[in-house]
Amino acid sequence: MKHLSVILLLIATTQTASATCLQISEQRFESNSTPFGALEVQWKAKIDNQCDTGLNAALTVFFLDADGESVYETGDQTTLKAREAREVGKQVYVPSRYAEIITQIDVQAEEHERPY
Repeated sequence: MKHLSVILLLIATTQTASATCLQISEQRFESNSTPFGALEVQWKAKIDNQCDTGLNAALTVFFLDADGESVYETGDQTTLKAREAREVGKQVYVPSRYAEIITQIDVQAEEHERPY
């Protein structure tokens, strides 16, 4: 039982430590209407890997209304080397009914340690 407690503690410590590696800042977006009924949105954010190991990041981009409520979301993935910081972004198409609703974005990352 003593060994099981130590193993569980190590797992919990590892998960907690890796949860703080990625920092996201400078989130912004631009949008334009298209002739085919969609809103073209270009989102960008700076992502900074503050750890000494490479990471895969599963990104979720939440498009928010004026109250900070998510009205639409999309996903993306990126890989960062140890201590790498760079801009990420993507052009996506959103239903045009959100054109007047979206006022900001919130990019969140789920970290996954690279297996190699």
